[in-house]
Amino acid sequence: MSLTLDQIAIEIAAADRELEQLAALDDNVVDDVDCDTINEEDLPTLDKTMTNVVVIDNMPKVGDAKIKKLTSVLRKKCISNFSSGTFENHLTMPMNEATSKTYGFAFVEFETSQAARKFKANINGFQFDKKHKFSVNMYDEIQTYADTSSTYAAPEEVKFDRRDDLYWWLKDGDSRDQFVVRQAKNTEVMWIEGPQITPPDMCHDGPPKEKAQGKTWCEMEVHWSPEGLYLATLHPQGLILWGGPNWRKVQRFAHTQVWKCQFSPDERFMITWDGKEDARTKSVIVWDIKSGRKLRDFAYNPTEHGPWPCFQWSHDGEMFARKGPGVVAVYSTPDCKLLNKKSLRAPGIQEFFWSPCGYNMKEGGVSKTGGTPVIGYWSPEVENKPAVVRLLCMPSRKELVSKNMFEVQHEVDPDTGAVTKPGMKFYWQNAGEYLAVQVTRHSKTKKTTYTNFEIFRMKEAHQAVAIEHLEQKQQVVDFTFEPNSYRFAYIYGDSAARGNVDFYTMGSGRPGDKKMQKLYTLENKQANHLYFSPMGNYLVLAGMGNINGQLEFWDVDAQMSMSTQEHFMCNQISWDPSGRVVCTAVTRPMFGNDASIRYQLENGYKLWTFQGAPMYEIQKPEFYQFVWRPRPALLISPEKQEHIKRNLKQYAARFDAREKIVRLRKKRKIYNERMEKFKSWMIASDIRDNTGKMFNDKRSAMGIVMESSDDYEIVTEEVETELSVNTETLV
Repeated sequence: MSLTLDQIAIEIAAADRELEQLAALDDNVVDDVDCDTINEEDLPTLDKTMTNVVVIDNMPKVGDAKIKKLTSVLRKKCISNFSSGTFENHLTMPMNEATSKTYGFAFVEFETSQAARKFKANINGFQFDKKHKFSVNMYDEIQTYADTSSTYAAPEEVKFDRRDDLYWWLKDGDSRDQFVVRQAKNTEVMWIEGPQITPPDMCHDGPPKEKAQGKTWCEMEVHWSPEGLYLATLHPQGLILWGGPNWRKVQRFAHTQVWKCQFSPDERFMITWDGKEDARTKSVIVWDIKSGRKLRDFAYNPTEHGPWPCFQWSHDGEMFARKGPGVVAVYSTPDCKLLNKKSLRAPGIQEFFWSPCGYNMKEGGVSKTGGTPVIGYWSPEVENKPAVVRLLCMPSRKELVSKNMFEVQHEVDPDTGAVTKPGMKFYWQNAGEYLAVQVTRHSKTKKTTYTNFEIFRMKEAHQAVAIEHLEQKQQVVDFTFEPNSYRFAYIYGDSAARGNVDFYTMGSGRPGDKKMQKLYTLENKQANHLYFSPMGNYLVLAGMGNINGQLEFWDVDAQMSMSTQEHFMCNQISWDPSGRVVCTAVTRPMFGNDASIRYQLENGYKLWTFQGAPMYEIQKPEFYQFVWRPRPALLISPEKQEHIKRNLKQYAARFDAREKIVRLRKKRKIYNERMEKFKSWMIASDIRDNTGKMFNDKRSAMGIVMESSDDYEIVTEEVETELSVNTETLV
C-alpha cells in the first residue's frame, strides 16, 4: 500500500512527539551510576565456553542432495534419544567448497552440558554403517588441544619419593616368620625363628609418637591381608593399613564404627562393615586399596544375605558375590556393577562358594592367578525335588556339573530362619583340585542318620568332572584335605570324647592312577579337629571343647606319633605359613558373650615345633587374637618342590651350616652383652674403691682413726648340741 505526502507528514509528526516524550522521561530519571568508577571485573562477561556442544567425526562425506537425508538419519538414530522435547538441537555440517561435499564431521548443540556428555559416552564408537564408526569429542576438549602452545615447556621436576618395600619381611636373613597378638590395649608384631627353642623377638608395638603420648595402636581387631602385604587395624573412625619396615600408614579408610573387614585374594580391594544389620542402611562399603577410593556401598540383612562375611571373592579378585532370595548376585570389579546386569538364578539356595583357583577349560589343570573361575551352590529338597549341588563357570554361567541327592537332613529354625543342622558342608583342597561335599542323610524312617562324601575331581574340569562316592555310617566330626596333595583325613565316631581317624588317597599322584582308597585308620583318638601343616605330611590331632586341649603330633608318611601334649582349654590352633611352628592359644572374645565367661582364665598362647616339642609359652590376661602373617604363594613349581623333598639331605647340609652360624652369632651376642655388663661393673667397682680410698686418706689427715680388719682377731669355735635321742629295741 502506497502513502500520500500528507500521510507521511502526519507519521513523521507523530514520531517527533514520541521522541520528545522519551527525552522528557529521560530527564526525570536519576542516574546514580558513575560510569568513570565502573571496573572491568564489574562488567558482565561473555560466556565463550561451549560445554553443551559435541563434535562427531568420521561421518560420511555427502553433497547437497544427501545432506537432508543424512541429517534426518542422524536425528532419528542418535540425537533424538538424548534431547528433550522443548529444545531443538542445532546440527551443523560444514561444506568443503572445493569438493561441494561435507568435511565428514558435524557440530551438535544440546540443551545442557550433561546431555552432551551423555551423548558422547553412548555414541562414541557407534558403528553408523560398514565404513563409518563415529568418534565423538566435546568441543571444549578439541579447543583445548588447539590452544596448546607449540613451544615445549618442560614440566617442573618432582622429587622422587621412594616408598617402603612392602615385601621386606620376606627378605629376612634368618628366614623368620611373624605374628601379631592383641591383648588388652596392646598390639604387638613379633618375630619367631622356628623350630628353634627361643622366645619371640619384638618387631613393632605401635607408632613411637602415639605411644609416647599414651595412645593405643589399635582399639579393636587386627587383620593381615591374604598375602601378608598389609596389617589392618580397626578404629572407631575407620580402618588403617600399615606396611613396610618402618610400619608406616599405607592407606586410610573413613568408615565410622567399622566392625569387620575382608580383603580380595589379590589384595586390590577390601570390604568393610560397620556392624549394622538393616536393609535400609548402606553399612557395607567396597574400597579400592591403592587409591583409597570408595567404589560402592551395600545394605546388609543377615536373614536375606546370610552370616558375615556375606560377600565372597573369586580367586582372581575379578568378581565378588553374595546370595539373595533364590539368586546369587555377582558383581564385577572395579566398577562393582551387577555382572551382565542380572543375577544368577539359584532356586532355593542355602549356601554358595567360589573355587580357590581357576581352571583351564581347554587343556585341563588349575591356575592360582588365571583360568576360568567356578561358582557353586546347593539347594535342599523341596517336596518331590531332590537336593542339588551345581557348579557353574563364570562369567559364561555355563553349568559344569550338577549332582542330585535325596534324603538330605537339613533343619532350619522356623522363627529366625537360621540353619540348625546343615545338610551339606563343603571342603576345598587348597590347590582347587578336589571338592568334597559332606552330606548328612537320614534313613527312610528318619530315625537314624549317616554321612557320605561326594568328591569332585576338578582338575579335569575341561572334560567330564568325575565324582567319587564314600559312605560313613557313623557321625563325621571333622574333615580336611592335605595341602597341595591328593590325601585327606576325617574323624568319625559316636563318642563325644574319642573317635577314629581314616586316611584316604585320591590316587598316587602319577598319571593315570586315580583310584580312591583307604590308607590306614587310627583308632580311639582323643580328637575332634584335624590341622594339617601348610607343607603337608605333619598333622595335629586336637581335642578341643569338651576334651580340653589334648594334642597329638602325627607323621602321616611314617604313620607314627611324634609327641603327645596338652594345652588346657585351648580354643585356637594354627600353623605358621612355613609349616615349622604350631601355635595353640586360649583367646577370649573381644566383646562379651557366653564364651568370654568360659575363656576368661588361662588366656595366653604356646608355641610348639612341628614335632610337638615345646618352644615358648606365656600367659596374657585379656588375650584376644593371635594371627600368623601370611606368605605369598610359593614360586617354585610343584615338581621342583617334590624334587626337593626327595633330595632333602642334599639341601639340609647347607641349612644346617647356616643355622650353626646363626647359633654361634647368638652366643657371641650374649657373650658380648655379658662382657659389656662385666666391664661396666668393673669400672663402677674401681670408682667405688678409689672414692673410698680418697675419703679414708682425708679422714686420716684429719686425725680420724678408721677401723681396719687388721684390728680384729677372728676366733672359730665349734659347738655341738644334742637335739633328741630315740632308743629302739630290735627283737
